Amino acid sequence: MAPTADHATGPGRLAFAIGILLAFNAIAIALVLAVGLPAPPWVFAAWFVGDVVAGLIALGLTERW
Repeated sequence: MAPTADHATGPGRLAFAIGILLAFNAIAIALVLAVGLPAPPWVFAAWFVGDVVAGLIALGLTERW
């Protein structure tokens, strides 16, 4: 398969996807620390659901058509 212009933006899209995951997890860790340890179960549930959503967004950014 011949490279296209879309593949040229691949590394930039990958870096953006990794940035999304890192930013979300940094915010989630800050939330856990702000609530205090041990954190209530809803904090971890929100972290899990948010990680799934952020992961799907990152996957969508890195998916090749």
